[in-house]
Amino acid sequence: MTSREAVQQALLKAFCGASVDTRLLRPGEVFFAVAGPSRHGAEFAEEAYQKGASYVVLPEGWPAPATIPLDRIAFHPNPLQWLGELAAAHRRQFDRPVIAIGGSNGKTTTKTLLGHLLSHKAPTL
Repeated sequence: MTSREAVQQALLKAFCGASVDTRLLRPGEVFFAVAGPSRHGAEFAEEAYQKGASYVVLPEGWPAPATIPLDRIAFHPNPLQWLGELAAAHRRQFDRPVIAIGGSNGKTTTKTLLGHLLSHKAPTL
């Protein structure tokens, strides 16, 4: 099994979470190194692993940090695209509809009210 397949199985089997920001990363999550406005997430790969990331996803061609075991690194041509694909695969595991609430005012109130009403008919997330 490749590290890419291991990451995909870890995320889909028992979704442990994902992060693109080491400041918000929780232990066990997979860190996806994506380009930011001024720095690339791959620059923070070692920090992510030290903070407990289960895997680190780096862009192909980026050097693997020596402090991270190779079986904990997955390379992908576009980590952000892969994160989106994994998120979509995770979402497909649920047969519930998605409701989007937009606007300038009242989103939280509407979400809370709608969640309360719908929770009487079916489980809500």
